[in-house]
Amino acid sequence: MVLTFRCVKKSFIALPLLVFQLKFFMKKIITAIIVAASIFIFQSCSQKFNVAAPYKQIVVVYGILDQKDTAHYVRIEKAFLDQSKNALTMAQVSDSSYFAQLNVIIKRFDFSYNQIDTIQLNRVDMSAEGYPKASGTFFNAPNYAYKFKGLLNPNYIYRLVITNPTIGLADSAETPIINDMDNTVFTFNKLDDTDLFTNKINFASVLSGRHLDLPGTYVPPSNFSFNGYISPVGLAQVVFRFNWNDSNGSTGKITSKYYDYDLGYSALSGGSFDYQASNYELYNGLFTGMGCAPANIYRQLGPCQLFVYLATYDFANYLQANSLSGTGISGSDIQPTYTNIKGTGGALGLFTCKGARSGYVLPDVATVDSLEASTIINGCCQLHWTTF
Repeated sequence: MVLTFRCVKKSFIALPLLVFQLKFFMKKIITAIIVAASIFIFQSCSQKFNVAAPYKQIVVVYGILDQKDTAHYVRIEKAFLDQSKNALTMAQVSDSSYFAQLNVIIKRFDFSYNQIDTIQLNRVDMSAEGYPKASGTFFNAPNYAYKFKGLLNPNYIYRLVITNPTIGLADSAETPIINDMDNTVFTFNKLDDTDLFTNKINFASVLSGRHLDLPGTYVPPSNFSFNGYISPVGLAQVVFRFNWNDSNGSTGKITSKYYDYDLGYSALSGGSFDYQASNYELYNGLFTGMGCAPANIYRQLGPCQLFVYLATYDFANYLQANSLSGTGISGSDIQPTYTNIKGTGGALGLFTCKGARSGYVLPDVATVDSLEASTIINGCCQLHWTTF
C-alpha cells in the first residue's frame, strides 16, 4: 500500500492498541488496514490521494501458546486492499479473509536446532470449539483457526510454518515455551507459601514509602538458547484483584463484583522480578474500582487474587516498538509496528508464548482492620470484611 500526497496537514487514522492478553490482536490489525482503505482526508490541497493499490493479499498471523492449554490455536487470515471494491463490503465476505488452501505445520527443535518432529495443524471452526467471533464489521461465520493438541515441551523450540501451495509462498515464526506448570521453575512467593497463617499479605499502612512486596523468579532449562537469549521470559505483569459482594439491605440480593488493579510490566533481571505495590495506591485503586455505594448497598470484601503473567522477548519487543511509533491519531504506521513472522509471503503478526499463574491471598488482621476503618475506602464505600 502506497500513500502519495504533498500538503495534507492531518490524517485521522486509528491504530490498533495491543494489550497484554492480545485478545483482539488479529481483528484490530485487519480493521486498521480496512479503515485505511476507506478514509477520505479533507484539506486545502488539490493533489490526488491514492490509499489503495490493486488487490493484494496480506497474511495476518496470531498465535499465543500457553503450556496450560490442552488445545492450541493459531489464527491465519488475510487482510486486503482493493482499489475497485468497497473495503467494508469485502469485510462481510468470508472469502476476503480466509485462504482456500494452506498447509500449516509446527516443527519442533531442541536448543541445538536438531529437529524432533513435525505436527500437522488442522483447520477448525472456532465457534464449534466454543470461541464464537464477536459481532461487528466482519462476518461472524465461518470462524476459522488452525489447531493442534498436546502438552507443550519447554525444552523445545516451536517453529510455525505456513505454506500457500497456490502461489508457492511460505512464512514462518519461532517461539520458545514458558513453563508455567512447575512452581519450582516459575516461582511467585505470595502464591507458593501455602501457610496462610504466616503468609497473609499486609498492606495496612498508607504512610509514605509503605508497600506490598511481590517478588518472583523464572528458571529456564540449563541449556536454553534462543535468538541469543538465556531465558524464554522477557517480561512480567502482575494484576491484583479485589473481590467483593454488593449486598442490598432492602431486597437481600447479593451481587459479586471485582476490580483488577494492574501493577504494570516489569523486565526480569537475572531471572527475577520484584513488584513493590504502594499501599496508598492499592487503597485508591480499590476505591476507584468500587466507587461510592448506592443507597442500601453494603460491601463485603472477600479474599483477593493475584494474577502473574510472563511473556517472551518477542512480546516485549512488540510493546517497545509500539510505544516508540505511537498509537491513536498521532501514530506513524497503519500496519503492526513489530512482527516476528518471516518468509516469502510477507506475512504480519505475532507467534509467541505466554505463561500465567494465579491464586487467592488473604489480607492479615491489621490490613482488614485498616481497610474497614480507612477514610479512603469507607468514606462512602460501606466496606466490611467477610470470608465468602
